[in-house]
Formats: sequence, structure tokens, C-alpha cells
Amino acid sequence: MKLINYSLKVGKKKLLENVNISFDKKYINHILGSNGAGKSSFAKTCVGMLEFEGKIEENQEAILIGSSSNIPAEFTLDDVIKLLKKKFEAQKIMGLYDLLKLNKVSKNLQIKKMSDGQKQKIKLLAFFISRP
Repeated sequence: MKLINYSLKVGKKKLLENVNISFDKKYINHILGSNGAGKSSFAKTCVGMLEFEGKIEENQEAILIGSSSNIPAEFTLDDVIKLLKKKFEAQKIMGLYDLLKLNKVSKNLQIKKMSDGQKQKIKLLAFFISRP
């Protein structure tokens, strides 16, 4: 994906101005910044949910993964793995499980007690396993 003379303004606040950058294909890119810096607003422009100036090229495969989840908060990581194994190959699940370093999360920890990052990893696991 390429940003060409990309500018983002939310209300009267300029978040980005005249940015030119390329993101390589087949990589997961992270955007870091403090609260209110515009990370979510930027992501929304990538999937067509928010207006911006400039151009975004080659973003047909951009994916926005939000903070909320439809997985019941009482579920544990082990519950999620068991559900995924009903539909997908265990070997593929566990390969992604290891890649995402979910082996560092207790299998008995309830989702409601996990950090946002841990929750995101579980969503990534479910997303990637369902889309080869």
C-alpha cells in the first residue's frame, strides 16, 4: 500500500500532512502512537470509512481489526482453540498460535481478563485461520 501526498485532518486537528510512504505486501504493519494521535482515524481512511486528502494506492486488501469482539468475555483461550479445531486443521491453528506467541498466554485466562494486545492476537488467529 502506498500513501501519496496523504493528509488527514479530523475536525480542526491536523494529524498527518503530505505523507509519502509505502508498506510492503505480505507483512503486518503496526502503527504506534499515543491516545488521540489518529491511529484509528488513519486505519478508517485505509478502508474507506473516513475522508482524507491525497491518494492511497494498492489498498484493496487493507483490513481493519477493531478493539471490540463478539467472542463471549467468559471464554478462555482454550475455549477459542477448541472451537477453531471443530472447523480447521489443528496443525494450522497451532502453527499460527505459536507464530502469534499465544503460548505465552494462560489457556485458562478469560478473555475479559486479557490485555487488549492479547485479545487482538486471538482475533488475528481466528481471522488468519479462516482466510488462507
